[in-house]
Amino acid sequence: MKSLKLAILASAALALGAAASDRAVAQDKVSVGVFPLSSSLPYFVALERGFFKEQNIEPEMTKLMGGPPNVAAMMTNQIEVSAVLVTLEGLNANVKKPGVAMYIALNSQTKIFKMEQFVVRNGFKAETIADLKGARLMSAPGPANLNTAKAILAKNGLKEGDYTIDQLDMSQHINAMTAGTFDGGYTLEPNASMMIKAGVARSLEAGVISKYILGDETADAYAAGCAMTSDFIQKRPEVAKRFAAAWGKAIDFINQNPDQARQYLAKNTFTPDNVVDMVSMLGYVMAGDMSPKQIGDLQKLADFGHSIGWSPKSSTSPKSCRNSEMPVAGAQPAAKTAVPGKVQDAARRTAPHVTIRGLSKRFSDATIYDNFDFDIPRGKLISVFGPNGCGKSTLINMIAGLVAADSGEILFDGRPLNHIKFGYVFQNYREAMFPWLRAFENIAYPLKAMGVPKAERIVRVERIVANLNVKIDLRLYPYQMSGGQQQLISIMRALVVDPEILFLDEPFSALDYEMTLFMREQLQRVFVETGTTTVLVSHDLEEAVYLSDRILLLSRHPARAVEFVHYDAARPRTDRTLSEAEFISTKAHCLEVFQREVRKA
Repeated sequence: MKSLKLAILASAALALGAAASDRAVAQDKVSVGVFPLSSSLPYFVALERGFFKEQNIEPEMTKLMGGPPNVAAMMTNQIEVSAVLVTLEGLNANVKKPGVAMYIALNSQTKIFKMEQFVVRNGFKAETIADLKGARLMSAPGPANLNTAKAILAKNGLKEGDYTIDQLDMSQHINAMTAGTFDGGYTLEPNASMMIKAGVARSLEAGVISKYILGDETADAYAAGCAMTSDFIQKRPEVAKRFAAAWGKAIDFINQNPDQARQYLAKNTFTPDNVVDMVSMLGYVMAGDMSPKQIGDLQKLADFGHSIGWSPKSSTSPKSCRNSEMPVAGAQPAAKTAVPGKVQDAARRTAPHVTIRGLSKRFSDATIYDNFDFDIPRGKLISVFGPNGCGKSTLINMIAGLVAADSGEILFDGRPLNHIKFGYVFQNYREAMFPWLRAFENIAYPLKAMGVPKAERIVRVERIVANLNVKIDLRLYPYQMSGGQQQLISIMRALVVDPEILFLDEPFSALDYEMTLFMREQLQRVFVETGTTTVLVSHDLEEAVYLSDRILLLSRHPARAVEFVHYDAARPRTDRTLSEAEFISTKAHCLEVFQREVRKA
């Protein structure tokens, strides 16, 4: 079997073995990302029952909705601990940044310990998962959840095309089922219990990962757990040790007093009071207490991640978390088996997403670009900033194929433009809208052009509207909407195709200040959740720095790349970001470069 080995990070095994013998005088603050599902219960038990306080730990909680935001926050050192991180998300994260997610505890789910499960709305005729042929399905967000759902459907004889399935924010699951937008889906607790309690849906089958992915109904499906960053463990080992001790005590309490422990769900998670007693407990275990059988079950899940291409092949090292190993702090390693082959996609992950070579463009007597070279990195939000008329919009228009270059080459992963899917938000929203189409039809237009069936177009438009939490009457024609509303429609139209690359040409220029702030936050959330390579043209330097990972500073034409400035502040960025030293210094440096180029005129 091609196996993805479990690994011990030596320093983690030493640091997390027991509670610290020397208590800190003052409480140590620990930044924790919390996805407030029922599986985050150990965090709230440790908090409410004073287990953190006993260890002189003061957790600082940030709510992060799903695996991708937790991974992004760990990779950027915004959080030190994720209270509940999908194991396949953690596995994949360690490809991008080795050792970023070290699991100290795992959460088992089975048909008894219910978490992920398939539900179906009342009135839809289905008794088994195989009966979902032709159904409109939703999935818990994140690639790991979506791919797992598809794999389970495949195990029941359903191939892609036999159904439609869309990721949907957890907060929208119940509303979407109530509205009849979906026939069923792959959801999590407490949402399943809430749907059942409300009479909206019924559980079709739980324990699906154990049964269909691991091939054993009694197997422990360790689909998520508590993870620490290696930076946290290495830089503050005593604090990490005490945090783990508090977490272990919370798990002991839950396992010994499940009925009492579940009461902490009500005010801390999505779980309403009236379903607290319905929500199943999970099989919580500290990594160091896992039996060989449990480690084997975890290994099977890791192997599944490899089989669906979610994580690449890898060699292993018992002293470090490299590539696609399942990083478990304190667990005993499974028997070593050689893994043939090279790390898949490793080169692709580090290679530029867009390669521009020898690009030239003239308008009348003006040379805008002359033999321009540039690489756009993968999975980054890039702002293009420079003097007025230097060719910022022209650059992204040439990359997107809207304006022909006079000469040069633009490749996407070595492929021409017609092999990729991209979204574009135009600066002139009035000319970009179809005046004879209603708002809904404007958003859905690219899907229609792609040949997407009408039923699926409706689902995907409703999903993007719900995810962005935009309140616009989609029956309106463009002339009935404000300029800001029209631009919001344009932004949703660009996102509805799930683009590989997103181009934005001053997307917020038509919005009032309040709506601009709102959409900046929405853009950040979309970027963190999807990791889509994004290129933004902006005339607002503060906006360019605030939103971006990289800022491309252009000279006057013929334009050249004066500097490619890095800004790696943690996300999500807030109003407080604007007063932080790193932001202020980055903005000041960009302004200095900009003014120097302007003075050259």
